Amino acid sequence: MRNRSLPRAAGTLWAACLAVTATALPGQADVSARIAALDVDGDGLIERGAEARALQALVPSLRGQELSRAIQFLDSDEPSIELDVFDVQDVYDQLAANCGTSSAVQLAESLNVSLLNSNLAQPSDLGALFSVTDNRATGVTSWQVAGTLFWVPGTAQRCFYVGSPDPLPDGALSGYVIAPYLSFRGTGSNDRATVSDLRFGVEIELQFYGGLINLQELSISPYYRTDFDGDAEIYGLDAIWTPYHFDARLNGYFDAPQQGVFDWNANLRLEYAHVVEAGNSGLVTGTEYGWVGTELGVGYTFRGERAPRISLGVDAFYDLINDEDAILYEAGLAIPLSDSGRTSLDIRYRNGTDRRSLQDVDQISVNLRLAF
Repeated sequence: MRNRSLPRAAGTLWAACLAVTATALPGQADVSARIAALDVDGDGLIERGAEARALQALVPSLRGQELSRAIQFLDSDEPSIELDVFDVQDVYDQLAANCGTSSAVQLAESLNVSLLNSNLAQPSDLGALFSVTDNRATGVTSWQVAGTLFWVPGTAQRCFYVGSPDPLPDGALSGYVIAPYLSFRGTGSNDRATVSDLRFGVEIELQFYGGLINLQELSISPYYRTDFDGDAEIYGLDAIWTPYHFDARLNGYFDAPQQGVFDWNANLRLEYAHVVEAGNSGLVTGTEYGWVGTELGVGYTFRGERAPRISLGVDAFYDLINDEDAILYEAGLAIPLSDSGRTSLDIRYRNGTDRRSLQDVDQISVNLRLAF
């Protein structure tokens, strides 16, 4: 039975994610050591006088955004500039490095991946899921699959401002990609009907740089949905807003952890679906759905090669059209089977209502995960 109100857990976890992100903001900036050393009085500012003259002497050895922001300050009448303003090079370099990404095929569990940053580690997405269970006592064989296959054309990717002497403004569009995808999700057994979701869509991903977070990405995905038998006919639009803060490990990071570390995932999501024929989708023919909600999670990756990761999460959604909630909780243990982490064994417990099929779930599954 579905709840009528969103759980407090969703709001609490969102607040926790934002609080951790806030603690990694000004005061803990990763400013280059050469510029940080100019702040002789330790007040977090480069001020007019000896500090500004030292910055002027450093200009010939600076590059990229550090150079442009130093020149911008030195040519202005401002009495000082905060050290945090120079905390741009690491993320900017990562963006620039990914601009030349060639055509690629990517396999993930869902749309919650960054197609513009192929080197970005996103621990909340463990890859496509495959599971088969054979109960010899009852003679029941059950299976579960979930995954999304993207084609990311290199010619459709672009990063702006690479090599530009001008500062990259906060909130500026820094990249985009248009990628077709095939999404599949289903469960079934030899003693009951299959419930499945097969989608053909296009993801339009827009990336915005800077602000209070390192990056934010907005993905908009129109799709056609059917089932594995081709009986369903559903048209929809999915939109996801994902913020990134790498120091706080919110939604992703570039470098693999050298020690045990917590990470967070959080997004805001809106999905509209119009069901012409329900088929084996689990939905109702002639119904429209307007889901708004969030996918939240926290995980811990242990230290060492092939280190396991434990996670807790909740998907909390409200249907604006039909006045229904769909809340799904899960807990998982992922054990990498390869050094790259692209293959893993995943043990997962899920409880609640899956909004994609409106099916009530209370299950433990052992899954093989694949990603590339």
